[in-house]
Amino acid sequence: MHSRTVTPQACTSARGKLTILNAFTWAGHGYPGRALEPGGYPLTAAEMYADMKANGYKQGTPVVLTVCNSATTNPKTKENLARDLSKLTGGPVTGYDGFVARKHQPADSVNSDHYYNKLDPGTKEITYKNGQIVR
Repeated sequence: MHSRTVTPQACTSARGKLTILNAFTWAGHGYPGRALEPGGYPLTAAEMYADMKANGYKQGTPVVLTVCNSATTNPKTKENLARDLSKLTGGPVTGYDGFVARKHQPADSVNSDHYYNKLDPGTKEITYKNGQIVR
């Protein structure tokens, strides 16, 4: 598998209210219930978690999924990537119900590399922990 993970990193939530330092982040394309590898393979939460662990993920570390529809439940399979991944990691997982884009913010005196997430109108930012919405 080819990971799209980056760690450590600062990621500011789309609403600008939350900055997650040293979050394990995954940026890429997706659809309800799945994230896509660069080659287009649709990853389940279990496959993503295995790839994260292989790339240095530490249990309980916050995760940010800058992936469209990463917090949208698939109506057919009932999979929800952010929710399902939070059950595996034991830590908070932030995803998006709708469309999101990852934008680079130039380095400042605090962060050497900083990204923020820009939402399309109507998109909701949702954080799960152990399968439950926490914000």
